[in-house]
Amino acid sequence: MQNDLERGIAEAKRKNYDVAERYLLQAARDYHQSGRMTEKMKALSNLATILTAKGQLKKALRISEEVLGNLESMNDSTATIILIDCATRYWHKGEINTVEKLILEAESRAKRESDKFLIQRAILGRSFVSYCRGEFNRAERFVEEALRIAQKFGSPRAFLWIAIQQKARISLEKGELGKCKRLSEVAYGLVRGRGLEGFATESILTLGKVAYLEGKGTSLLKKAASMAAESGDFGRKMEVALSLAYTVKDREGVLNVLEWAEKEGYTLLKAKAVHHLGYLTLENGKLRKAANLVEEMSSTCESIGCYVWGNRLGRLRARIQSKEFPGLAFDELFRIKEFFAKKGMLLDLMWTYSAMEDIEGRGRWNVKALQLSDDCGIKEEILNSPFEYV
Repeated sequence: MQNDLERGIAEAKRKNYDVAERYLLQAARDYHQSGRMTEKMKALSNLATILTAKGQLKKALRISEEVLGNLESMNDSTATIILIDCATRYWHKGEINTVEKLILEAESRAKRESDKFLIQRAILGRSFVSYCRGEFNRAERFVEEALRIAQKFGSPRAFLWIAIQQKARISLEKGELGKCKRLSEVAYGLVRGRGLEGFATESILTLGKVAYLEGKGTSLLKKAASMAAESGDFGRKMEVALSLAYTVKDREGVLNVLEWAEKEGYTLLKAKAVHHLGYLTLENGKLRKAANLVEEMSSTCESIGCYVWGNRLGRLRARIQSKEFPGLAFDELFRIKEFFAKKGMLLDLMWTYSAMEDIEGRGRWNVKALQLSDDCGIKEEILNSPFEYV
């Protein structure tokens, strides 16, 4: 006979989130009344995961704060799982420094327990922290370390997907389109038809981005949007919707995602939406309207340790300023160029060269941008479009 905690977890796996939420709330109440704090925290942590899937991140984070305040009532294995799950929610919020703190504690506890799978999860979490800071070689090393442990001791299919898809993300950021495509296809093959629709959607989304950059249209992005609508994960649905809306220049669609992300506290998604809306606004010539929003979001990203999006928004800010202050804008782009060059982010380096060319107009930066476009396999018309595709 299942108890309410077990019923809630089972219903969550079936994507019956409203039913699961009721079971888990009841389980938390019952465990509270009986003084079983560890079981209560397990119920609340699973509830927070469900709320995140439903797109209710602020509520999920409030619950996470309560759970994190009760770690002393748990053994290391239970605490490690909860720390990693909470780190995922703070990742969506964009608090990368908080994520790192939680992941490092999780890794320490997992090693005390000698739990190989939890060690893998924690190490992979460190990859995501490095990824968001633009430390891609370091991020890739963490993935490889996690996969070596998985190869030796085994690991669930879902974990292998996360690791391989993370390698694909890193490859895309580095401009390695062919490698990204191969890895995403492998990742998709791991989860296709196995009840992991959200994971499958993300693989198709990445393949769709590669296809668009190669000049092959938006059919895969549209497929990802259709899959996301059926996956039950509202946050992923909105991320796919944002990518598609930006690609087809649907300003209203981008604005809808921005408003939702701001309301629910999805800071990373908000950063992307501000970037995308800024470029669509820039294309329409409404510079002042975009400036304040971009400036604020760029500063936010830098303050929370999300340096990649901080610099992407900084590049957009420089483009906006270039009409009135071309010298200052060019100096800012030169600094941003150095950041992306150091990180090996060839796509962003290409876009930065293009922005520098728009200000200077002497052809030398355009040559560099075209060379990178050719090296990465990106169609020239994508490079010459009026907005950056990231």
